[in-house]
Amino acid sequence: MIYTEYIAIKDCIVHNIGNKGLDQGIALSNESINLDDKTGMILGQYILGQIVSDGYYEFWHESDLSLNEIYTYVKNCFENDSSFIDASKNIARHLYSCSIHPRIKSGELCIVYFKNVIVDTITCNAIGLFKSENKDTFLKMIKEGSHTEIITETGININKIDKAAVVFNTKTDSGYWVAVIDKTNKASEAKYWTDDFLKVRLCRNSYNQTERLIAMTRTFVSQLPGDMSKSEKAVIVNRSMTAVDAQSVSINEYAMATFKNVDLAESFQKYLEKKSTDEGVCFDEEITISQQAVKKKTTTSITTVKLDQNFDIRIHGGEQMIEQGYDENRGLKYYKFYYREER
Repeated sequence: MIYTEYIAIKDCIVHNIGNKGLDQGIALSNESINLDDKTGMILGQYILGQIVSDGYYEFWHESDLSLNEIYTYVKNCFENDSSFIDASKNIARHLYSCSIHPRIKSGELCIVYFKNVIVDTITCNAIGLFKSENKDTFLKMIKEGSHTEIITETGININKIDKAAVVFNTKTDSGYWVAVIDKTNKASEAKYWTDDFLKVRLCRNSYNQTERLIAMTRTFVSQLPGDMSKSEKAVIVNRSMTAVDAQSVSINEYAMATFKNVDLAESFQKYLEKKSTDEGVCFDEEITISQQAVKKKTTTSITTVKLDQNFDIRIHGGEQMIEQGYDENRGLKYYKFYYREER
């Protein structure tokens, strides 16, 4: 949870970033912006108000964390806040060097130094980076006496944010806590914001490990061969939720409890290993289960099987109570359910 009631903005600067691949150039500002209290409050809510603190990221590098450019620039700024403007220029130059794909839009990069941000009960300073790529058109009413004029203006919608990152000055040695937003350019070739510019990965904590384990399980189950019925897949998904109803669980125990089949369990573990490498997620041998992450996923754990246009079946579990077959006379498939009482 991020609280913004007591925040203050120490510094704010805006740079214009073009697409380097299209040779659009970069325009760097030399001075901070003087913000009045109202504008500062709106800007703070614009950036921090849309950050979801579940699943923090951290800066990383293959060989040495200090070689991560944004980590180093931000760290210098936290240690010496008088270097804010120079650090912001370095950040802007690095973003420009990463903006080479033709689909990357030009825009304004706003960098803000926040003070007194409360994140998960920790009070700390933070540096917010957000890039605005899309503009909205607004109608402005101007009243002069009894007459009202309507004009159009183009600007940023404060209820929307394209790309953002907030670096909280905590967990310095492990790469800080970083909250990330990227609502545009979802194609893999345009993931420059998180992969190239920030170079972040999910923190190795119980929440992220639990959340990714459940999510990867569902993706794996959805890709199982078509000869496995949707009801069988639904049962597996719900068994996975039962498997994380504990304080901790090993990957092997989880796989066997979820799939009840040695071959499937081994295939899942290989899949998990590959996906973990691709996504930069590290799983402990014994995962401490985050009930917060489980609770978030439980709301979607029930799987609905749709049969033609007539029936929707919601399956919570109980695979031993379900039979499937094929009626030769009717030429139709069927389900048979056994139950003790009707509710």
